This record gives sequence, C-alpha cells and structure tokens, in this order.
Amino acid sequence: QMKKLTGEQLAQLAPLSSESALTFIRYDPRCLPAFLERKQNYDTDMAREMAQIVEVAHLCKLILDCPEVAGVLLNALADAPYCECEELHPLPTKISFAPTTIFQRWRDLLNPARTCYPVYVPDHDWRFDVARFEAPEWHGQFTKRSLQPIRDVVFKRCRIPNIIDATFLSALSHSEEESSLVVFQNTTIRCLLDLIWWEGAIGVDLVQCLLSLWCLMLLTLDTFSSGYGEELATITWDFVTARALVDVLHEVVQLRGHMKIGQTLHYCTLGNVFDIIRCALPMVVLLQGKSRLVHILVVLVYWMRLLEVNASESMSCELLPIMHLVRGLLPASIVALVGFCSLTHAFYILVDSDCGLPADVFLDSFAMLITGDIPERAKSDRMRLCLTYISILAFTVFFLNIFIGVISENYNKQKQISDLVFQKNRARLCCTYMLRASVVPGRLCSKRCAGLIALLAMGLSLFLQYLVISGHGFPINMKLVFFACQATMLWCAYQNPSAPWLKLEAHYVWYAEALRLEAPSQLDRIQAQLEEILARGAPGDEATKVLRQRSDCNV
Repeated sequence: QMKKLTGEQLAQLAPLSSESALTFIRYDPRCLPAFLERKQNYDTDMAREMAQIVEVAHLCKLILDCPEVAGVLLNALADAPYCECEELHPLPTKISFAPTTIFQRWRDLLNPARTCYPVYVPDHDWRFDVARFEAPEWHGQFTKRSLQPIRDVVFKRCRIPNIIDATFLSALSHSEEESSLVVFQNTTIRCLLDLIWWEGAIGVDLVQCLLSLWCLMLLTLDTFSSGYGEELATITWDFVTARALVDVLHEVVQLRGHMKIGQTLHYCTLGNVFDIIRCALPMVVLLQGKSRLVHILVVLVYWMRLLEVNASESMSCELLPIMHLVRGLLPASIVALVGFCSLTHAFYILVDSDCGLPADVFLDSFAMLITGDIPERAKSDRMRLCLTYISILAFTVFFLNIFIGVISENYNKQKQISDLVFQKNRARLCCTYMLRASVVPGRLCSKRCAGLIALLAMGLSLFLQYLVISGHGFPINMKLVFFACQATMLWCAYQNPSAPWLKLEAHYVWYAEALRLEAPSQLDRIQAQLEEILARGAPGDEATKVLRQRSDCNV
C-alpha cells in the first residue's frame, strides 16, 4: 500500500503512533521527518514514547541508509529531562565552562570554545533525595562551579540508553559518501564523540604520537649523526621494528573487536589496508635486512605521521582541507598525464637515434613541460622548436591554470565542510578505540597507577638506549625489550576502570548546550515596533486593521 501514496501523503495519513514511526524507519525513512513534525504538534511527550521502540540498531540502519533522517530522529529523542524537585534542586540555567585542571586548560587552548558540556550518567531524570537533602554526585559538575565564562544553557538528555556502543560508532564511521557528513551536525553525536575522545581515546592517541616522535628522532639522529657508529643504527632499527610489531598487534586487536560485534568485513577498508602496510613496512628490515628503499619509505611514513593532529580541532580543520585535495585533482591529473605522454611521444619521434635514450627524452620533457626550461637541442630543429613553444604554452597557460582553479575550488569546498570531516575522522578514531577497548582489559588498575607503569616502561627504554649508544653491550634481544616496553605503554593507555561505557547499568547522554544570544536584527526591531503600534491602537480603528493585516503577511 505504501507504493500507492507519495511520501508526504504517507506522513500525513499515518496514525500518530510509535509503530508508524518504526514502520517508516524500516521501509521508508524519508517520510520520517514530516511524520515526526506532525506528531510533535499533537504529542508533547513524543521523545518518551519514541524511546520505547527505537533501538540503537534502528539508528545504525538510518545512519547507513539515510543520514539526514538519523539526525532528525536523534533530535526528536533528545528532550529536557524531568526535574524531581523544582523548588529545592532545579535544573541550572547557567553553568561555568571554565577549565578546572591543567589537562582541561591544554584542551581548551588547542580547540575552539566549547558550546556543549556533555556527561554520560546512569540517571534518567534530574534526581534529588528530599529525605537526605542531597543530589547525585555528578550534579556538582554543573552546580558547584562559578568560574568565568558562565553561559546560559539548556539541558537535554538523549532517551536512548547505552548509545555509546562500538556498533553505533561503526555505523557513523563506515560510510565514505560525502552526504553522510550531515549526521555530524547533530548535537547528541558530537557530545558522545567528545565523551569517548576526552575520557578514553585521547590517551591512546597521545601514546601513539609519543612513539612516532620517538622513532622519528632516532631516525633523524641515525641519518645526521655519524659519530655514534653502528650502535645508534642498531638501536634505532630495533626500536622502529619493535614499534612495527606493536602496531601490527594493535591492528589484530582491532580486527578481533570487529569480530566480536559481528562486523568482520567492516575491517576490510582501504584505510585499514594502508595502516597495515604502514605498520608492517619496518618489519621488512627484520626479515630481509636494511635497504635504502625501506629506509626512505619508513622515514617518509614517520614524517607524514606528524600531520595526524587529532587532539587539536583548530589545527585539524586547517590541515584536513589540504590533505583531502587529492580526490578532486584526479580528473585534472588524468588530462595532464595524457597531454604529457602525448607530447613526450612526439618529442621522441623528433629526436635523432644517437641523441639519447628514451629516459633522457623523458627527463627533458619533464624539465621542459613542468619547469618551462627550453633544452639546447631544440634550437637546432625548427619543427622541434615549434613543438617546444606550443608545449610550453599549453602546459604553463592551460594546464597550470586548470590545476590552480581546481585546487582553489576544491580547497574552498573542503574548507566549508572541514568541521564535519573532522567530526567524522574523530568518529573513526573513537570507533577504533572502542573496538580495541572491548578486547584489551581496561579494569586491571587505576589510571594513576597505569600512568606510573607507563612512565617506568618509557624510562627503561630511554635508559637502555643510552647505555647501548654509549658502548655498553647487553646479551639480550633489544627488539623484544622495546616491544615489551611499548606494548606496556599502550596497554596502560586503555586502563580506565571509571569509564562509564564499561558499566553494566544503563547510561544516558546528557548535555548542557550554551544558548547563542544574538542581537535583534533590523527586521526584528521593525516587527517589534509594529506590534507596539498595534497594541496602542484602537481595535476598531481602520489604520490598525491595515497594519495588523500587513504585519500578519510579513510574519
């Protein structure tokens, strides 16, 4: 029957029940926004009713099939929480967004000003124990802070329990289409990504960055410091190879996490294949010995890893448009490659058989077409000289300007969506963290104890490297020692017994969203003056009637 009506007709004729919404989710999600808008006009408690039938699996399906509808549904499921005691313990209308720790100050320094304050708690309502005259401890995050900046806020809570889930994050990060970015405009999704990132994934990312910088420093010292001899080269490649083994183990853990949620094939993406190649590249040294090609590739990989700035949203939003320019350059690159090959072929026909090999012709063509350098041999042949002028004009005027135009247009496009691309990249990192955290035990020790163990492992690695470089030999395999130290540091980053997503009870995403106080526009001021005139005028006055009619038309 659904095929006989349009989407708008279905949304207007469907019964205002949760079962109708579930039917739209399963069979025709594009009808859902109009249906929810119609239902909200008649049902003031729509979020509670919808939460009884909507599950995380339904949200995952919508994110993959119709991302814009998923955002609408999540907005419908987020409403103001019920306050148990409005007189003694009301919901705050103002909260402080000021940092209270060194870590929070560092976070605020590298990121834009926060507009939301999210928490992940087991409470469904804003509770208050009247008998004991006390509120849950987590309320203190909003009620016991008075440092500036203090902003007006509105509290909302997503009614779907346990939404922080690896399956949900996998759906967020799996789609590669640009249309899927619209879902990251949703406030609930941004808040849950912030929770996972700053309460868990950031630790793993910082350890990865530390190890990458460590490897790069050793490779740099090995390249430019010849006075340390063979000891520095040996300790460098032992440490880099150990890092490769740890990275490969990390990828195996991620694959195991995909298997646990029944999405093994979701691991088979181009990004993960690239990660495996990048991780396993230094292991070639372990199997076949050191070579110049592997050395160059490893150095390039570690330098490129410096661009993976995930902790700073401000810097990432500037780097991501540049890093995503390659896809937009593909058509222009194909046209330029065809032109380059055709002109190189033509120059090879004009060259004498004893003037050089094909490789020489290729180098001359590259230097001439790319840099505009006219070779000396072209001046002795008029046809070749004429072809040289035409080629240089074509490449410097036509192809070069095409590339500049394409790069500028693509950069502006990527810059406009850089915020959403950053959120999607963070969703991918959070999904990877949740998958790995589901395999790595995270309750073996406290975060403080894990930090001390990580510092000890780091200090041991530094001490052994210093001794070996100084000429003190050890009868042990340094690769295994470095592997154990690096694996310990990475394992410590997963230790977080207080992480709310590890709890067995149901948790809900709450957030306090700052209100944007905007100055009234000129149209708003004119409308206010008209309303004031209408309020002062007599009800039967003809001029008042005309003004009221025009005011209604403007509205």
